[in-house]
Amino acid sequence: VRLIVGSEGTLGIVTEVTLRLLPKPAATAAALLYFASWEDATRVVLEARRLGASAIEAMDHTFLAFVRTDRADLRDLIPERFDAAILGEFEGETDEEARAGVAAIEEWAAARGGAVLDFRAARIAEEQSALWSVRRAALPLVYRASPVEKPMNFIDDTAVPAENLGAYVNGLRAIFAKDRTRFVIFGHAGNGNVHVMPLLDPHEATFAQRMA
Repeated sequence: VRLIVGSEGTLGIVTEVTLRLLPKPAATAAALLYFASWEDATRVVLEARRLGASAIEAMDHTFLAFVRTDRADLRDLIPERFDAAILGEFEGETDEEARAGVAAIEEWAAARGGAVLDFRAARIAEEQSALWSVRRAALPLVYRASPVEKPMNFIDDTAVPAENLGAYVNGLRAIFAKDRTRFVIFGHAGNGNVHVMPLLDPHEATFAQRMA
């Protein structure tokens, strides 16, 4: 299992699989939080993990700026100024059980003062659909936003311990700033897995050199 899971190469061939199915929880609730720094965002990732969140997604400002610009129906859910956004989902057998996770995150956020720039709770299906739309709408917009700059997936699916997520992202940002390269970062923050997409012109003379 360790050889196959997480691999994007052809390191082995699966000839037989035994699956253990679990019932899908009856209820879900979600929360979307915005932060001024990736260090603060990392702290809520660790707290959401401790509370048993079933999904924890990370998105940077550039990633969601495409949504804010092009999706008027979602614009009110995305503030103008922030550095990182974390979307957490909680499951339960009852609405009360699922919403308890969101309430705990809200209490955590309230105790952090100005570290949390914006907090959105989604306790009913319509609200949850809107929050997840923020996350899902971004990637298609990134791909068609510019006829020149294209997202390049050559730093994809990197993973670090979740507690090091902020330091890792800030390290990448410093590299991109030095090279004057735009980029988007998003991913599955709960397990420290992120997708990093520099936005480059593949026809530019130094394209291959910049990737290296």
